[in-house]
Amino acid sequence: MAVLKRLRAITAVAAILAATTLAACGGSKGDPAAPPTTVAVKAGDGRVTVTFNGQAGVDYWIFFAPGTGLTVDSWVNLPGAGVQRNAVSPAVISGLRNGQIYSFTINGRTQGGPGGPASATLSATPRLAGAEWVAGTSLDAAELRGAAFGSPYVLVGTGGKIFSSPITDGRAYTALTSGTTADLNDVIVSGIAYIAVGADGTVVGSSDAAATWTTRTSGTTATLNSIAVGSGRFVAVGNGGTIVTSTDGTTFTPATSGTTANLRRVTFSSRFVAVGDGGVILTSTDGLTWTAATSNTTANLRALALGFGLFIALGDDGALVTSPDGTTWTARPSIGPVNVRSATVASQGVAVGTGGAIYTSPDGVTWSAQNSGSTANLLAVTRAIFGYVAVGSGGVVLSSE
Repeated sequence: MAVLKRLRAITAVAAILAATTLAACGGSKGDPAAPPTTVAVKAGDGRVTVTFNGQAGVDYWIFFAPGTGLTVDSWVNLPGAGVQRNAVSPAVISGLRNGQIYSFTINGRTQGGPGGPASATLSATPRLAGAEWVAGTSLDAAELRGAAFGSPYVLVGTGGKIFSSPITDGRAYTALTSGTTADLNDVIVSGIAYIAVGADGTVVGSSDAAATWTTRTSGTTATLNSIAVGSGRFVAVGNGGTIVTSTDGTTFTPATSGTTANLRRVTFSSRFVAVGDGGVILTSTDGLTWTAATSNTTANLRALALGFGLFIALGDDGALVTSPDGTTWTARPSIGPVNVRSATVASQGVAVGTGGAIYTSPDGVTWSAQNSGSTANLLAVTRAIFGYVAVGSGGVVLSSE
């Protein structure tokens, strides 16, 4: 019985391999096609983009595998190998391991025929985004102060400027009508709803994926600098210790902060945390009742990020404090000579600030300077499908993948 089970298992494996090999070669109805004459690979964060000059009517298959020994005949036996069928340039191969070299080759077929000869094998090594930055087209000379990762991406700035970009893009933006000329300082997304806050208590929102925007009731005339959502409540913070909250994102009412310091940023992860001038840090479990925490710094804190199991607060002169729970904070060495304005965490931490400064971190504690290629003040950074987008003065838009 044991021998019979083993024979059946071997037969099943052989059948799978045979079927896979047949699929790789195609059927017999059509014909093989010549490979693309121009193929290029570009490494990204956990991904590689393959571009090629495809011909109409040809079904291209991209074969890929870790290492450098890839051919269309050997790929099926290589650990971690894969194939993208019906590929269209540019094709993104995602789910790859950073730091691992991968090889790529392409062949083609028509009408389900066998695969033709393969293109030359090319290699690329995915790596963390954040080290290399590319400038896009500046947007309307606005000072861009807020950025949200959603479908679509949304940027906000001075003069009520709002821009959007499809979730598949994140680099080319279209101007939207905000309904205000007030400076907008921050924007968040919750589902298909977007809310932006700014000067003189301005709140504008969209309930249709950023297509149309309407003015909301903030309950304050103080400048609002940041907004967050969590536990069924929106919380916006601003100058003079202002905090306003809302359960529907439409009508906000004031909450008591217990401070007159300007609050620069708020975020949520199991609790709300707000930071501001003079090292002020406030925490709240419901957004209504706030408690001061000891920050162990007197620097103006202007950026908050969540990652690596930490709340990460940064500010002027590279000030850095971290907390595992939002209530107990540890002062860390300055990340560098920069006034940090915004930070985020995806595959790694990214902080941006004055003079085009960009820093990255593998753990939220140790930070390294990167070359942004810009001297503009960078005021907001958000993660993206491909990596990160950073924006700032002069309408500058930088992207990293």
